[in-house]
Amino acid sequence: GGRRGHLQRRPASGEGRACSQRGTLPAGCETPGAGPLVLGGEGGPEGCGEPPDLLSFSAEEVAEQLTLMDIELFVQVQPFHCLGCVWSQRDRRAGEGAAPSVRATVAQFNAVTGCVVASVLGDVQLRALQRARLLEKWVTIAQHCYFLRNFSSLRAVISALQSSPVHRLKRTWAAVGR
Repeated sequence: GGRRGHLQRRPASGEGRACSQRGTLPAGCETPGAGPLVLGGEGGPEGCGEPPDLLSFSAEEVAEQLTLMDIELFVQVQPFHCLGCVWSQRDRRAGEGAAPSVRATVAQFNAVTGCVVASVLGDVQLRALQRARLLEKWVTIAQHCYFLRNFSSLRAVISALQSSPVHRLKRTWAAVGR
């Protein structure tokens, strides 16, 4: 709670979970790097257990938890790690140990994007209307990320919604409310 744009560290409602503990978001994902980002299930979208239902969490709560996870990573970023793009070198062996704090933020971004996609596409039994409710929820979560000034998670969610597999769901997008 607190005013818009200001976060206080508090557990998610219901079970007293911390932001990096299991159960914050659907579709199993882990962030390699500075601490686990276990969002439900076991080890990733394929072969995961029963993830918690995204629709059972408030969009504000999910955005706050994403923001708390991002804060933990961004406070560890060293300014000199951002110089020279050492962290983005394609030669993995040469740059593996370089800029671990920046690599962790990139891994977090990719994990959030992957979880959004997995939550929408992971269950082949979902109908277009059910997927549309998930898309609406992610749009609302993205709006709350904007209000919290969490532009990293905001962009991760938008990237997932604009990804080819999600973007081409014509009937699903047609069922999304405006």
